[in-house]
Parts: sequence; structure tokens; C-alpha cells
Amino acid sequence: MNTIVRALGPHDLEWVIKTDQLFPHPWKENAWRNLSDAEHCFLLESDEKLVGYILFRHLAGAEDGHLLKIFLLEEMRGLGGAQKLLEASSDLLGLKEIFLEVGENNLRAQYFYNKMGFKKVHLARGFYSDGENAWIMTLIR
Repeated sequence: MNTIVRALGPHDLEWVIKTDQLFPHPWKENAWRNLSDAEHCFLLESDEKLVGYILFRHLAGAEDGHLLKIFLLEEMRGLGGAQKLLEASSDLLGLKEIFLEVGENNLRAQYFYNKMGFKKVHLARGFYSDGENAWIMTLIR
């Protein structure tokens, strides 16, 4: 399996918008079409097919970043793609610290983040629009 991580291009946006609807908390199409200069999306390609994405909020020159989303197609999970996507995109942005929110009930994602070295910092009650709590997690690289 030949995988690469690369920045989002204009021709990739439709795939990301469509795929994001599979995410537990999808964004509205307008939010994707109006990404700010501080929002950076990277894609994971496997054998020239898009299979995942990651989205950070990161200000130029800063050493920290907010991981907003990471998603892999179901058939790609558990194969190391999420780790490659997280590590490569973090390196490209020069991040030394990453923080994120993850649903309290999203045990699979929490397991992945723990494996990557993230630590739980705080439980934010009612964080998501559906009332679900979220763990705030951070990673020092």
C-alpha cells in the first residue's frame, strides 16, 4: 500500500465535504468552503485514492495547533493511516503541542489518541450540540 499525506487542493474539496457527512459531528458545507487562513486540511491518499483527512486550526508561527477533525474511511481504519496522517501533518505545520476535543463516548478515538501520547486534561460537559460531553486532550511533541 502506497500512502502519501498532502495538503487539500481545490479539486479535493467536494470529496471532503461529502466524506465529512460520515463524521460524528459533520460541518456544514459552507464552513468547508470558507476555511480561514488558520485552518489547514491535509489528505491521506492510498494508491492514488483519497481515504482520509485531518483538519487543524493553526496560526502561522505558532507552535501549537487545535486538531479539529481526523477521519479515515472505514476500510482504512486500523492500518496505521491515522498515525501517518497525524504525524506528517503535524510535522508540516511545525507543531510542538496539539490539543483536541473528543466525545466522551468515542472510545475508539480515545484509544487512538492515548496510543499517540495524548493526555486527558478536562471533561467539558455538554460540549457538543447534542449535549454529549467531550474530553479535552493535549499532546506535547
